[in-house]
Amino acid sequence: SVASSPDGIALVHGDLEMSYGDLDARSTRLAHYLVSKGIKKEELIPICVDRSLEMIISVLGVLKSGAAYVPIDPSYPLDRITFILQDTSANFIITKSDNPILDLVSGCEFFCVDRDWEEVNSFSSEKLDLGIMPNNLANVIYTSGTTGKPKGVLCEHRGVVNLAQNMIDITGMDNAVKMLQFSSFSFDAFSFELFSTMICGGQLILTDKSTINSLDKIRPLINSKEINIALLPPSYQEALKDDLGTITTIISGGEALNYNLTKEFQSKGIKVFNAYGPTENTVCSSVSSAPIIENKVTIGSPIGNTKIYILDQSENLVPFGTPGELCVSGVQVARGYLNRPSLTSEKFVKNPYGSGNYDRLYKTGDLARWLPDGQIEYLGRIDRQVKLRGYRIELGEIENTIKTVFEEIQHGIVEMKEINGDKVLVGYLVLKSEIDLSIIKPALLEKLPDYMVPSYYVALSSLPLTSNGKIDRSVLPIPS
Repeated sequence: SVASSPDGIALVHGDLEMSYGDLDARSTRLAHYLVSKGIKKEELIPICVDRSLEMIISVLGVLKSGAAYVPIDPSYPLDRITFILQDTSANFIITKSDNPILDLVSGCEFFCVDRDWEEVNSFSSEKLDLGIMPNNLANVIYTSGTTGKPKGVLCEHRGVVNLAQNMIDITGMDNAVKMLQFSSFSFDAFSFELFSTMICGGQLILTDKSTINSLDKIRPLINSKEINIALLPPSYQEALKDDLGTITTIISGGEALNYNLTKEFQSKGIKVFNAYGPTENTVCSSVSSAPIIENKVTIGSPIGNTKIYILDQSENLVPFGTPGELCVSGVQVARGYLNRPSLTSEKFVKNPYGSGNYDRLYKTGDLARWLPDGQIEYLGRIDRQVKLRGYRIELGEIENTIKTVFEEIQHGIVEMKEINGDKVLVGYLVLKSEIDLSIIKPALLEKLPDYMVPSYYVALSSLPLTSNGKIDRSVLPIPS
């Protein structure tokens, strides 16, 4: 994009715009500056900066210097930020001069994006030749750990490039793209938003968090900047559904696709792609361009240079239609977890079915099955298997059934709760239109065995969300 259209607009933030040529020059100068500071190949450089042009320049500058960036959302609790800085053993941090981490961390060098550009601007904008290889480290993305401590996933250049190019090919992105930068900077989907847009020569539209969190602010932004594509979790799609403005393409990710909502969008001519993938396989492993087939929601088939295997507990391939653990292989599989060798060897294993680029397998912990046409149906987390009265129950299967039986239900979440000492299943429902809750149980009994049908139903105005826009199951109320 730099060579073909240096004057083309790459970034937009409010009234600020930056061309591809300027972005290239500024990030290259930053890379020269970092190298002059002794930054080594694959050194980890945390970037803790709000959504801004400087955030993007910093990411590209770190990558051009041969180092790997560690994105940290400045709104994270200080304890979490401190943990990440210690875990990465960072010697050099990119942030802003008013960030409290400047006082928290000792023995570190800081580059402040609102203060220190003058020195950087004296460096060359000539391309560096550092021999960065496809299997060099690109970034470390922290995800929630079951132990309560976040874990850093080590992603390589080849995985990020493969992701970006595949998403361009699948969704038909070109230089007319105006992509909303929706994801939190520290969330893996940011990689797709940035790199797919930069490679196809489109515009990345940045905005602050308060705009993302306000429908009154986001709608005018979508229309004024003519945003035409966005990666959005279904819960956010739901909030925007009555007026998508200029958006013509939605990539749905982060949680299970909403069946009824997708039907509604498709009837209005909106393209909906359903993307599935864990951070450990660099954001996206499979995509469906027609996510609803015969009343089933599919996550499509594997993207290029990726293979998916559905295995039983003994790592045997399961027959078509049989649920098993979804495992991924290919160039996007991460190296593993930073400083977590035992967890890495448990989740990243030798692939008994592949070699070369497919010699390693990541076990996702997700339950899925092959459909007859070679697409994949996602069934939920394996750890969302619960045992009730001796029965093993997949909560995801109940949720899928609720969504397909009742058009009036926008979201249906099922959790096991303890009420008066008894473990019971509870259905949490967000309604599209009025429905008598008493008819739900008899209707589900026609589709599911009685032990899989929730005993209680709670109507909610909306589902509680975490900071990443995923459903926060921990705060769902116990029925009275």
